[in-house]
This record gives sequence, structure tokens and C-alpha cells, in this order.
Amino acid sequence: MLLFLSKAHNLRGVLQRSYVSEFLPLDDMHRIHTFAGKVVGFEVFSHSFWHMLRWGLAGDIRLLWTHVTGITGLISLLVTPLIVWPMLFSTLRKKIPFEWRKAAHYLSIVWGVAICFHAPKRYIGYIMGSAVGVYALDWLYGWCFQIHRAETVRFTRLGTAVELVWEHPKGFRSDGAGYVYICLPWISKAEWHAFSLVKHPTLPNHSCVCMAAVGDWTKAVHVALAAKPCARPAWIYGPFPSPFSTASGYDKLITIASGIGITPSISAVVHLGETRQVHLIWMCRDAELIEFYMKTTQIHPDAWTFICYTGKRKLVLGARPDNPRFKVRYR
Repeated sequence: MLLFLSKAHNLRGVLQRSYVSEFLPLDDMHRIHTFAGKVVGFEVFSHSFWHMLRWGLAGDIRLLWTHVTGITGLISLLVTPLIVWPMLFSTLRKKIPFEWRKAAHYLSIVWGVAICFHAPKRYIGYIMGSAVGVYALDWLYGWCFQIHRAETVRFTRLGTAVELVWEHPKGFRSDGAGYVYICLPWISKAEWHAFSLVKHPTLPNHSCVCMAAVGDWTKAVHVALAAKPCARPAWIYGPFPSPFSTASGYDKLITIASGIGITPSISAVVHLGETRQVHLIWMCRDAELIEFYMKTTQIHPDAWTFICYTGKRKLVLGARPDNPRFKVRYR
């Protein structure tokens, strides 16, 4: 049940904005999803082994393909490695493209439906069916009402990264934190990728994300912008709560990041910097990325900012902020 309920993004977003969020860890459900996946990935094999051993010793192994419990159990046993292993083991994560791993992960729908019919004389159909049903309704609601088209998204290359900036389309609700899924139909109409959301530091009613060119999809975006910055449409799904959504519950924050991981930290700096002390520790080797953020992000004078630059090209930061708490250290 946790596997499916933890991925009901729209329901989680609604609850995160309600008083219920004080009692549930809605900001970091992916961690719970990962833990539940590991438990289920082990339990399916253990459960199946003892079932087949008992049936085999009793001479009832034919139940594996003649009874609904055996058939649904066999289906769940066969699809579990395809769902869990590519996401669990680092060796497979590196060798299998993300698109394939993501597609295999959606076999969890087959797995969930099979479990609903696994024990027809018990209540598992109602129990598991409620979780799968909530997930299905949440997905349908998101597909119909939470996907927004941004007609003009400005794309700018920043070294090995790409910045996307757009004006909020009608119905897009953002408080400057969380993450969104983005689809660029001129790259691929079927691929959606998640990125941390940042409230734009200078443009009102605008948001931005910054993506590193590390995968096939992001590299394709980076190559497409080789000539010059451009403006093209995009589909945006979200935003949804992230672990950084809880930052507003504290008056003093220390954000630590490396490379492109600076995005959620900058979101906290921009969104909360005027009312809270948001300290930043950042290690990065991409000169253009550092130069861009230091020129566009307003750093509060009461907060410490430590940047450890590990690249080879000399940084061009212009006039240094008149702030003794702003430090840049070279390798």
C-alpha cells in the first residue's frame, strides 16, 4: 500500500498544504517508497519460495498455474525483478538507460492488480485495491488537470547545464519550493523528468529550473541549444512537495550542495532568504554555473556563503559583494 500511496503526488500536494502535514512525512515520501520497495522486493521471493515448497511437498504444485493464487503469485514473482532490481542495484542503474528502467518500473501496475486477486477468500482485494485505486485516480486527476503548457520557455546554456525560465501558466501554483516534471515535446513527447523548482529571483510570477547534461535526454537538450539561447514550449506537471519544503519550519538553515545540486539550495536562498538566515556551502567545478548564480541571486548579508571552486578556468565574478561572509575558495 505504501508503494502506491507514496506516489500519489497530487494527493500528497493537497495534504502538504493542510494541517495534516504536521503529522505525516509528506515532504519525503520517496524515501518511504524506496524502503517499501526493498522490503517488498525481498518479501515476494521469500513468500513465493515457501508457497512453492509447501505445494511441491504436498503434491499440489499444479496450483501454481491452475489456481488464481498461484497464477497471480507467479505474475508478481516474474515482474518484481524487472520493477525493483534496475532501481535498486547501482550496476544495473548505470548500464540500463533511465527510459528503460522507468518503463519497467510501471510494471508495478500489473504487480498491484495481481496482488488484488491473490487471495480471493480474504480482504486483500479491498485493502490493496484501495491503494491501487487511489494511485490510479490521482494519476488520472494529474493527467487531466495538473499538466500545464508553458508557451514560451527560455532556455540558456550554463556550461554543462541548462536553465529553463517560464512565466506561470494559468492554474500553476508555486510557493517557490518543491519539484516539477518537465516534458519537452521537441526532444521527446513521451519522456518526463523531475527537477527542483526555483522561484525566479528577479522576474515576478516566474519560475526556473536548472538541469545538468548527464543523461541522454538532458544531453540532447544541451546539444539542441549549441548555437544560442532559444524560447520553445514545454509541458510542466506539478509542483510537488520535496524535502526542502520543510525549510520554512526553521529560522536558521545550512544548505550543502555540489554541482547542479545547488538548485534546491538556491530555491531556499531565494524563497526564504529575506526572512531567515540561509547559509550556503557549495562545491562546484563549473565556472559558468557559479558565475550565473552569483550574478542573479541576491545573497542576504547576515548569511554565510562558502563556495569551493574546483574547476580549471578562472572565475569571472565581477565586483565582489560587499559582504565579509561571502567567501570563494579555489582548489
